[in-house]
Amino acid sequence: MIAFLVHPIGFAAAPYSLYWLIPMVLYFVKEKTVFMHCLASTFIAHSVGSVLWLYTGTMSAAVWMSLIPVVAIERFVFAGGMMVVYYAVSYLRNWLLNITPEKGLLHD
Repeated sequence: MIAFLVHPIGFAAAPYSLYWLIPMVLYFVKEKTVFMHCLASTFIAHSVGSVLWLYTGTMSAAVWMSLIPVVAIERFVFAGGMMVVYYAVSYLRNWLLNITPEKGLLHD
């Protein structure tokens, strides 16, 4: 967040960086859910990518500001997808661990 705000264009688009407070706030929540972990992870990745893009690309502050609603939808969709994959892999892992050599793959 600091790296974004010290850049002149980043400073002009400072509200964009407020998204990165989400992982910080979620860190202090006592009862964490899988979705909260996914949301924090996707916003952390977003912050790193945004700072890299800011320093290597050429976007105006107005463009950064116009992306604020897009980022909200994008990150919630990504977090939802991460959660679906987590539960699918967890289910598959549990299913595979319940397979014993005596029963094989086709047991009840």
